[in-house]
Amino acid sequence: MDLAIVCPECQGTGYRVSVVGYVGSDITGEMVVPRECRWCNNTGRIQTSGWSWP
Repeated sequence: MDLAIVCPECQGTGYRVSVVGYVGSDITGEMVVPRECRWCNNTGRIQTSGWSWP
């Protein structure tokens, strides 16, 4: 089974930025932009083949 796990290098974190002109119920209007990471190609996740039971 293939799984996506949190990247151990960047921990799946990103930069929190304010969105200009945002209209919605979230009054902060923020989003997280992935940080540059060569391990996960900036996605915050790494595909793995998963685990198998003995």
